[in-house]
Amino acid sequence: MKILTITNMWPIEAHKYYGIFVKEQVEGLKKHFPYSKNKVVFINGRKN
Repeated sequence: MKILTITNMWPIEAHKYYGIFVKEQVEGLKKHFPYSKNKVVFINGRKN
């Protein structure tokens, strides 16, 4: 199974808790589906 996550919220060095729930969801998918291929596309929402 292939999973694509497109998000504008993701923890970065300057803001470690910004979008942490999205990262936790992606990690949960990896845990429950270890043979899936996960790709995260991060569009920095705080930059714009």
